[in-house]
Amino acid sequence: MIYILEDDTEINESLQEILEARGYRTVTAKNVNGFNNTWREYIDVVKLYLLDIKLPDGSGFDVCRTIRQYSDTPIIFLTSCDDEESIVKGLDNGADDYIVSNRLRKLFKQDEFADEFGNYRVSSLYFDTPNDKALRQKLDGVSEREKFRIRYYNDDLSFIRLEKKIKKAHLNAKFNTMLSKDDVEKIIKGDIDFLLHSKDALKIELYSKMRGQLLKPISIVTYEREAFQYIPGNVRITVDRNVRTTLSPKHFLDVDAVHMDVERDFTIFEVKYDNFLPEIVKLAVQIPDRQARENSKYALSRRFD
Repeated sequence: MIYILEDDTEINESLQEILEARGYRTVTAKNVNGFNNTWREYIDVVKLYLLDIKLPDGSGFDVCRTIRQYSDTPIIFLTSCDDEESIVKGLDNGADDYIVSNRLRKLFKQDEFADEFGNYRVSSLYFDTPNDKALRQKLDGVSEREKFRIRYYNDDLSFIRLEKKIKKAHLNAKFNTMLSKDDVEKIIKGDIDFLLHSKDALKIELYSKMRGQLLKPISIVTYEREAFQYIPGNVRITVDRNVRTTLSPKHFLDVDAVHMDVERDFTIFEVKYDNFLPEIVKLAVQIPDRQARENSKYALSRRFD
């Protein structure tokens, strides 16, 4: 259930219509008094609060403080405000997506793949062995590990990449090469001899490990990404939302395939850089009461196995 606190009748009703059309239940209020009279009744079932900041009898920030005394349910502010005071208050009250979508957009260049709203969809097909080597190494925190995946963006099947990521302690590296749609279809079917004859080192390595380690396509991960770049230090900041998966790798190239939510109310926030992290980035990505930890979208997608 999603709780909407918005005093504008048109916006309130539009949000209800959009959310309910997508299968969500909603409960609404148009002022702080209405919220105070109803919210405790739904506190155990509400999974997200959408709060307007400027209300006729108070502030969404005050409502947020009240919620935070009893619940850590995610909060998103609905507002046209983008002044620094509003940003700082939103930060103090724990509305993480409000912080990310406003502060970073003002400071850094957005990714070239982004649409007019600053987002794009990422679809990845991950490989693993019959005994789930890549998954186990990730969950067990093995310091030296690797993984293979195939990736494309939005609905563009003309730009598909095979990627290999390696990790050694705190250092990471990524190698990639291009694949065609036909190449991906063959890989999914297990028809991989063309990889061996490609004269491409990464494709040959994938062939070797598919034959020698029985590596195979195992899991699809799809999500929406908002990404920012800061050239000094080669910094890349990514915000990944609405992580979902499908039951079979054969649906990877079907851009209209039905997906299952893995973590709808969970945002993965990452900062990647080379030799140093510029001070402006350190300041921009600070989120009070949040601790850095490793997250794996691939591991999340395997929860339904």
